[in-house]
This record gives sequence, structure tokens and C-alpha cells, in this order.
Amino acid sequence: SCGVVLSSFIVNTAKPLLLSSSSSSPSIIRGFWNDGFLNHNNHHDRKQSPSFLAHALNHDLDVGDTKHEETMVNEEQQQTRQQPPIHVWDNVVPLESRSLLHKEASASGLGHRVFRRGQPTPSNPIEQVLDDILQQIIPSSQPNNDDDNDELYVEYWARQEWRHIEAHADVDENLAKAQDDAFTTGTSIAERPDQNFKYPTKGHVLYLQVGSEVQGPTCLFPDRSSGGQLLKESNIASTYSSKGQEKNTNNPKEVELVTVPAVPGRLLRFEGNIVHAVPRPADLWLLLFTMGTPKFEPEEEWGRSVILFNTWSEPPLNVQQQEQQELKEDECEERPNICNAKETWKSLDIMNEETIMTPIINNDNKEDDDDDDNDDIPLEQKDAKTKSAKIWLLGNERRRNHMLRTVKLMAPEHIQSALTEKSQVRRTILEQP
Repeated sequence: SCGVVLSSFIVNTAKPLLLSSSSSSPSIIRGFWNDGFLNHNNHHDRKQSPSFLAHALNHDLDVGDTKHEETMVNEEQQQTRQQPPIHVWDNVVPLESRSLLHKEASASGLGHRVFRRGQPTPSNPIEQVLDDILQQIIPSSQPNNDDDNDELYVEYWARQEWRHIEAHADVDENLAKAQDDAFTTGTSIAERPDQNFKYPTKGHVLYLQVGSEVQGPTCLFPDRSSGGQLLKESNIASTYSSKGQEKNTNNPKEVELVTVPAVPGRLLRFEGNIVHAVPRPADLWLLLFTMGTPKFEPEEEWGRSVILFNTWSEPPLNVQQQEQQELKEDECEERPNICNAKETWKSLDIMNEETIMTPIINNDNKEDDDDDDNDDIPLEQKDAKTKSAKIWLLGNERRRNHMLRTVKLMAPEHIQSALTEKSQVRRTILEQP
């Protein structure tokens, strides 16, 4: 069962570090913290450390290798994806627990922490609920067994504000920075081995509180692990769909986008190497420019409180690991449950755009039930127009796998409704130019 550790603990609050502004970036994203990842363009002064070299040797990484080997997917991966790499559940954490976790997350600061699953005395309520959630999702996993366990360690951090997060895939951040320092200066992107990035096994977002004015979906690009791959033709055919209706996609220029609206109590779980983003405003990718300063208060209107966590086979490099604390006997007995049992979770379908029905408005204002023009038709057929979508990318050139800070794709007109949707998880097909 899931419990909360009520004993106090001490954490080191990370000092906020602001990103420098860029003349090519919209004003709304200048100086922003992102969900745990700094813009590497402004952080190249970290020196290569012995700990990195040892870590690289343990992972068979050759930091001096400049041979370029760019592939869309691992050669051993199937070329047809049978199941979606994204899962969404509602009703994972009850209201009273979300309030407790929000308070705990707000006090924890902006830094990343890591813990090993299966500890008898978790350091805080956040670690307790994350451990329990994972145990319910993967009950066959044995947290105390190092062998064949690729979700043994959990890296987590928290955010309470709706900020624009540029498109990126999560990686071992400190390892990536050390790799950047190890590369020879002036080496072109074509000679930089992007396969050296170390990705988590799974990524997760646990939504705690969402303000009434927030339209901040988590946007995911399945089967893409860098911004540059958004412009690469895919050799993966997607054969899954919602409501049991098979959808076979084999157009190599199609780019799949899944939008997951922020809903309190919701849990998002996805493959650890998937590119994802949080646009602000929600339709930022469709705008020519942005003006004004975003609001963050009051929290009831503009707050977006989330706990983000990744699972790893071993802890990421140089991330603070919480020390386990001894609990008194009475504290152990009084720990209440802070998450719901999995049988009460509500699994959500990813709605394909062709299954979303929109009624046609009869311009003649005729009230004729037999009029075919009043029938519902697939939104995909009704909306044949396209518009340009400019996807902002996070990180330096190697991280982006793309020279520019943005990638332009063609999007259907109804992408606007997917980005501003309040609850429904939607799948939209974009296309390379």
C-alpha cells in the first residue's frame, strides 16, 4: 500500500539559474527555467571530471569518438509499433493527497533528486507516492533486485508554474554536459555522436494542481528523440488507434503529435527518449510572435503544479540522492495512503483525429433532421487546410541535432483545438514540409 512519511527531512534548495535571452527567441520564453533542463548554449564552462570518465567507462562510451552514426531507431527495434509508447491515467492521486504533495513539492526547490525504489523508509511523501505508483504499474518489478531491472532508480523534480518548455528528450544531464566538454571545439554536428546520450527508461508527469486559466498540455512526438529527427523520414509504421479502430500510418513524412492536457490527479507515462514540450501560450507554435509578460499569479488561475520523474537502471550522474531516515514506530503505524489503488485509475484512450466528430453548421439555418449536411463528419475530413507550426527546440546544437533553434512543420487547422483541449488526449498528424 502507499503511505506518507510525516517525519521532517532536510533538503538543499537549488539556487535558481536564469537562462540568458536570445534575440531569436520569443520574449515569452526569455530567462525562463524549464522543467529541469538548462539551455546548454549558455553553460559550457563545466570541466570534465574524473567521475565522468569513470561513468563513461562503465557505459562503454568513447568520449573521443567523432564517427557520426545517425539512425531513427535502434536496429533491434521493430519497424512497426504495435502499442502506443504513451499511457495516461486519471484518478491516480486523490484531492487531499494532491494538496499534500503540492506543499511538499513547493518546499523542495527546483533541484533534481534521485532515490532507489523499494526502500522501507522513503525520505519524503513524494518518494513514497512515486515508488507506490511504479509498483502498481509494473508489479512484476523487483525493486531490490539489481539484475534485469531498468526502472530501479527514480529521478524526480517539481514545478509549480506554467512556463514554456521547449521540445527536448530527457537525458542524463550532467553526463551530457561532460560529453560536451570532451568534444573537440569546432567539430561539426555531423561528426558528433548523438548516440552517446543516455536516456531514461521511462518518463512521467504527475499533475497535482492546474489553474483555471492554464492551457498547458504536455506535447509528445513519439519515435523522435531529438528536434532534428522531426525532419527525418520515419521508417516506423504506427498501427495502434483509439477505441479499437485500427489506424495504419506509413507515410514517412508524417510526424505524430500526442497532446496530453494538464488535469489534476492525472499521470502521464512515456518512453524515456521521446521528444516532449509544454508550449506557453498553448498555441505558441502557431504564432508569428508573442507580446507581453506571462502571468504566474494568482496560483488558482495560473499555477501548474507537477511532479516530473524518470526511471533509470542506475542513477544519473551527480544527482543528489536522498539519505534514508529512521522512522519511529508510531510514525510508521500512522502513515495514511496517498494514492489510489490501480483498479480505480481511469485509463484514457488516445483519440485519433479522424474519430473526433464535429457537427457541420447549416448555413441555411434549416432544421431538417434528414439533411445530410447536419450529420457529424470526421474533423479530419472537414478540416483540409494546413498551417505552419514552428516548434522551438531546447539545448545546444548537439542536443537539438539541428542547426537552428526551431523546426517548421505543416499542421492541420484543428491543431489549435488539440492544443487548447481541457481533458481529452489527442493524436494529431503533422507533416514535414
